[in-house]
Amino acid sequence: MHAISQSQTNPFCPEKAYIYSELLQNIKKCKSKLSEKQRESIDLLLTPDIKTDTAANKANCSNNTYLKRLSDARKQLKILLKIQSPYIL
Repeated sequence: MHAISQSQTNPFCPEKAYIYSELLQNIKKCKSKLSEKQRESIDLLLTPDIKTDTAANKANCSNNTYLKRLSDARKQLKILLKIQSPYIL
């Protein structure tokens, strides 16, 4: 029988909370490096119960343009986060 540490069973242990907090800070830093339109697309994505056509309308662009901005923002965030937090990702 293997012993299981508290950090493996408790998702709110201090170690995991610290890593989560650091990741959130890094996401904010990396997000600030995106273009204004890319940041807007991420913010709209995170808006509860918003559909793509509504998000595109709020961004004053077509659905395809909104989805392209969102795709580009995700790709750029992934690159920036790997540079900022390589040991977390």
